[in-house]
Amino acid sequence: QTPVLPPFGIDQFSASNSCVVAGTPVSLQWNTTGAERAELNGTPVPVSGSTNVTPQAGTNTYNLVIFRQGCNGTESSSRSVVISAVPTPNVNATISPGAIQPGQSATLSWSAANATRVTISASPGAGLSAPVNAQPNGSLQVQPTGGEGTYTYTVTAYYDGCTTASASATAQLVVAQQPAPPPNCPIIDDFNAN
Repeated sequence: QTPVLPPFGIDQFSASNSCVVAGTPVSLQWNTTGAERAELNGTPVPVSGSTNVTPQAGTNTYNLVIFRQGCNGTESSSRSVVISAVPTPNVNATISPGAIQPGQSATLSWSAANATRVTISASPGAGLSAPVNAQPNGSLQVQPTGGEGTYTYTVTAYYDGCTTASASATAQLVVAQQPAPPPNCPIIDDFNAN
């Protein structure tokens, strides 16, 4: 008589999120029937349970394999979960010169890696009436209209994929009158005695 083995298989294997920003923890959960041992991407795990993973930028595949000893040797069954992760942009912003007089202008420059688009905003009076959409790398002439003070420009870079990741950098511009030159004072050109 042929022996009848109990049911064997992966009942459920899922992720709490299929698309995240790279580095965001994701929970994997699984339930199995009849398994004697299990592996997740080659690492032993309980036959039913959960764990947190941290996907890196790109496509991340997690393979669950279960095993049991059958009539003709080891039997296995597997299932996979795929999680996509978008990269976080890396953005830098500088302004030159960093200090000007009222009425003068400066150059705001930025560069963004892992970015598909950029927006530029500024504090009131900094010369930008509304956020500016820009390419990931570029520069912009700015001329504050608010008089003397310190103005902040914020460059926010975005990566648009299955979800959107963002990062920001700021640059500050000081507007101030130059101090008045000292008055012309008399100078002793010669002093001698006969």
